[in-house]
Amino acid sequence: MKTILLVIASLLLLSATGCGTPAVMTASRPPSYYEQTDLYSGTAGHDSLFSSDSELLSDEDVKRILGFHFNPQPLNRIAVMPMGQVRWFGWSDELDKAGTAVQMALIGRLKQSKSVYDASYLPTLLVPDKKSIGYLREAAARYQADLLLVYKASCMSYEKYKAFSPDKTKAYCNLEAILLDTRTGIVPFTILVNRTFTAEEQGSDMNFYETIRRAELKALESALTQVGDAVVEFLTGPQG
Repeated sequence: MKTILLVIASLLLLSATGCGTPAVMTASRPPSYYEQTDLYSGTAGHDSLFSSDSELLSDEDVKRILGFHFNPQPLNRIAVMPMGQVRWFGWSDELDKAGTAVQMALIGRLKQSKSVYDASYLPTLLVPDKKSIGYLREAAARYQADLLLVYKASCMSYEKYKAFSPDKTKAYCNLEAILLDTRTGIVPFTILVNRTFTAEEQGSDMNFYETIRRAELKALESALTQVGDAVVEFLTGPQG
């Protein structure tokens, strides 16, 4: 009897540990990171362009900031921070996995750039309650991220019902993203992407609400892909 219980316990342990996704860990800085030359111009070293994030800028500060020419470093760590709903817990296991895959696809796209040695989502323990530029910079600095990519998606769904046919939905997603330079505090790159996607209720859907969420995910995936491509192009392309 004890032998049978041990076998059952072992099988349960294997099933519990064998279903997880691979761990995602922070990559160490390559030695060449510390050898790269300072490509920043218009400011002394890596000093912030803003004397304080809580004070109004003086005329001299405005002139200095507007005259600053941003050049990304040859190697960068990018931290990604989504705002708003980014996971779909409570709908279905399949939908939650699809949401995770959409997020990781953005990370994979950023890592394809030769200018990015590491890309990962900012740990939730570091995400500040107050989403001001000053607090975001501090969180990115603690993570030693050279750049912080912040995006926020807002989606609206429109259902269309037809007699004797599956319910249909159309998702409209608006995704806004900014790239924050941790050292200087400036935002050298922004992008706004609009996407629409239609979906029809499938027999595998738990309900029509899952169909709606699936359409939103498809629209979000397409928008994040364009954001990732645009950021990579910005980091590797000519900067004027």
